[in-house]
Amino acid sequence: MITPGFVWDKRKWTEDYEAIFKNAKEALCASQAKPFPDYSLDWILRTDASDYAVANTLLQLRVESEKTKYEVISFKAHKLTGAAKLWDIFKKEAFGAYFGVRSQSYYLRGNAFIRETDCLNLVWMEKNEVSIVIKWRVYMQSFQFLLHHIKGKDNSVADWASHMQEDETEIANLDRASEEATENAEDANLSMLCLFGEKEASVRVAPVEQEHRI
Repeated sequence: MITPGFVWDKRKWTEDYEAIFKNAKEALCASQAKPFPDYSLDWILRTDASDYAVANTLLQLRVESEKTKYEVISFKAHKLTGAAKLWDIFKKEAFGAYFGVRSQSYYLRGNAFIRETDCLNLVWMEKNEVSIVIKWRVYMQSFQFLLHHIKGKDNSVADWASHMQEDETEIANLDRASEEATENAEDANLSMLCLFGEKEASVRVAPVEQEHRI
């Protein structure tokens, strides 16, 4: 149901996609219960960026029976558009950090937290002299946090949220390429018909198709 070529006519469905969608929605809603923010606990803001979007996850750490439990307070994501897609990876990661702090500012303002990223270069963000990065950094300086680098595998939620736009873009590109190939083939056949007539065109096209299959 998420692909551009999906057939919405229920009479042609081979499965009950409406029921599948409702079950998936219910499972998604039940998969993660968001607890109330507890300001007495340690908080972690994890950020990530891809070529298409930035995302973040705000967590609080609760220790129960000597085990640390990561509780999700909030998810946020933002799709990159226009000139933002042309930024280098450092700018995208820096914007992801800025967007993370800004989008979660309702929770984070006045509360110390740990900001985690899987981009090692962000550890040296204070040294960067690019004007737009400086603006983002100045905004984040009004918050109290420690910057910590983590492995990519430990940042799976924010990583998935920032990369989920890639599938939609790739599907759209594949569909567009398929449509263009079909149009080109139809234009080629029409040109052959105009030049040689229907019978001669079929004779001339057949050997080319056979050669292509080989």
